[in-house]
Amino acid sequence: SSVWLSKYEVHFFVNRIVYAHENARSRPTISLIDVQIFDRDWNELNDFKIPLADGTELNFPGLVKIDIDQNPKHKLSVMGPEDPRVVLRKYINDNGDLEEEPVIVFNMRRTEINWNRAMHFYRPFNGNDTIRLTLRDLKPRFREKNWAPFFDDNDPDNIYFIYNFNPLRVIKCGLSDGVCDKVTGPSFIDSKADESKHVGALRGGTNLVPIPSDLLPKHLFFRKYWFGIARSHNSDCGCLKEIYRPHAFIISKNLETGEFTLDYVS
Repeated sequence: SSVWLSKYEVHFFVNRIVYAHENARSRPTISLIDVQIFDRDWNELNDFKIPLADGTELNFPGLVKIDIDQNPKHKLSVMGPEDPRVVLRKYINDNGDLEEEPVIVFNMRRTEINWNRAMHFYRPFNGNDTIRLTLRDLKPRFREKNWAPFFDDNDPDNIYFIYNFNPLRVIKCGLSDGVCDKVTGPSFIDSKADESKHVGALRGGTNLVPIPSDLLPKHLFFRKYWFGIARSHNSDCGCLKEIYRPHAFIISKNLETGEFTLDYVS
């Protein structure tokens, strides 16, 4: 997953590195997130540095310094972040200048919630805190994953996610505390149930990118649009036992009501 940093004219690219002592990728011992920097033509740049506001520097390529829990049964297994995505946040700084920062989103098991899987985010340009995302007033579920992240430039203090595609459910989460509230869609089911059984045919794939307003017909000025690629998990498809298939989709937000709709799926 990658985003373009216009200030440095580079691609900020995140990737997952897996070590499995059982020689089975589906049962990893530990996962880590690697960050690489590429130029406009996708040539990797080694020894690339990005200065931070606190006077320190980030050096690339390198591993992301994310807090990792050990399996509570003292097994060296299923540890660390999985399925990393990166999404670009744009905001106005105290000097009135436009700033960009990559926000890395991933899922990971945590001992503090009984080794359940939860969504997290990490902001490499703004501190070293790993923030666990929680649904307000709901107990942690057994498995949270496949949230498709995006930002609304009009609301840079919150990160948005497509939680479900069918029915469409959009949530927004505070960057300061990671607490999430539903914006669009049905109410959440009982927290004791496994929400993963209700995700529908489509699941989160890529991060979403905004569609520039100057590319839209003028009669759609009252809506804001995003593009992404979701995936479906299909069994007994052709000659394969199972396969993930990509599906382009478009969602939009009514700027008057704040409601989101799923407008197109390939």
